[in-house]
Amino acid sequence: MPLLLALETSTTVCSIALYKDQQLLGASELQIEKSHSSHITVMVAQLVENCGASLQDLSAVAVSGGPGSYTGLRIGTSTAKGLCFSLDIPLIEVSTLYGLAAQVIAATPNPEQYLFCPMLDARRMEVYTCIVDHRLQEVEPIAPVVLDENSFAEQLQERQVIFLEAGLRN
Repeated sequence: MPLLLALETSTTVCSIALYKDQQLLGASELQIEKSHSSHITVMVAQLVENCGASLQDLSAVAVSGGPGSYTGLRIGTSTAKGLCFSLDIPLIEVSTLYGLAAQVIAATPNPEQYLFCPMLDARRMEVYTCIVDHRLQEVEPIAPVVLDENSFAEQLQERQVIFLEAGLRN
């Protein structure tokens, strides 16, 4: 029965989750800017304990691999690598954008009718984005895009697009 710890630190939200056999056992998140480094290990220890497990029970650690906040990604990756090295377990990298899209696809009725466009703020009217179908198959690769009124005109002519964001600012 695999036990997977998942870490997401690419945005201002620091979140972790624990899964057993693909079922969510528990999750924790904290939205305090510039605090990931001082809280993530405490969050991990508390979550694992609250779920009745120990770090030695972990089968693997998954971590967001970006795009996203450079410092946040370094903190998440360093924490994940430290756990994996000390426990001799695999490290799994998950695209931040694909992870965001997967959550929305799972909650969308008839997702095959849509394309999905997750975005992360890159500042100055620019976002990191991609476009995927309901099977997470790449339609447009991950790239920085300067937003304007015509940014996704071609894709919108093909089919409806669900835009989703994490951390966009006005």
